[in-house]
Amino acid sequence: MKNILLSLLFLLLWSLPSAGQTHPAIYRIKSWKTGTAQAQPQTLNISLSTAEREYRKVITDVGGQPLYQLSVRPAAFVGPGDGIIAWHVYLTTLDSQDNLLLPSTDLEQEEYNGPDYLWWFYPDKNLFVPITATRVVQVQGSYVVLQASDVKVNKGGQLESMHLTITFSNVPSAE
Repeated sequence: MKNILLSLLFLLLWSLPSAGQTHPAIYRIKSWKTGTAQAQPQTLNISLSTAEREYRKVITDVGGQPLYQLSVRPAAFVGPGDGIIAWHVYLTTLDSQDNLLLPSTDLEQEEYNGPDYLWWFYPDKNLFVPITATRVVQVQGSYVVLQASDVKVNKGGQLESMHLTITFSNVPSAE
């Protein structure tokens, strides 16, 4: 019995992270959009702020043809304390407004499942996915990795600025 307790204690202590060592959260989902289309591999470094609120770019396939429309837009609060409460990332086909960064096209989905929030960047409000967590979405034959850093929030809890790195890759992320 003593050996079993010692073994359990060892396993418990071994599984705890050592002091100062942190492992950032990584969230992964597959898009509802299936197929074999592959985006041109690239990394986009986007600086967002109250002055530079939006970003748009056409994403091409590996052959250089337009494939997706990428946009980052603020979710703004209008009224007392106007400001940006979140940034939302949308990846759509060129002929649709359906966000490919979701596991389903069901409009009710994001109310119930944590991983559905990978396209939302909320400071301290999104309990399902922390704002600085690495998010990986497989869209057809590509992987889209979203990572926020340098997040600045004002005293009212609104976003002042954020750096967003979006990487398109055609191989699974090693993270």
